[in-house]
Amino acid sequence: MKIGQTALRALAASISLAACSNPVTPEQTEAKLKAATAEALGEVNADVIAISNQKGSMSRWVWEAKANGKTYACDADNFFRLPSCQQADQSTSLASEGGSQ
Repeated sequence: MKIGQTALRALAASISLAACSNPVTPEQTEAKLKAATAEALGEVNADVIAISNQKGSMSRWVWEAKANGKTYACDADNFFRLPSCQQADQSTSLASEGGSQ
């Protein structure tokens, strides 16, 4: 019984510490989305990218990006890895479709 109680206390302590970690700010998230977009597009500087309609889940992020007069539907995993952006039709947006094209 002692081992079970010790394991339970260790689990509770881990959860408590995780809950106290610093949350990611909206500015940090936007910077990560801009960097992911620049990575996916290749020759676009993150400074010229505008991010909108970002939605994050436990497994992935989806967002719209505008750069150099073009709109892109983008997505990446929840760690902003493996980003992908496709040029969006001007009449279509992530907000209306709920995901990337």
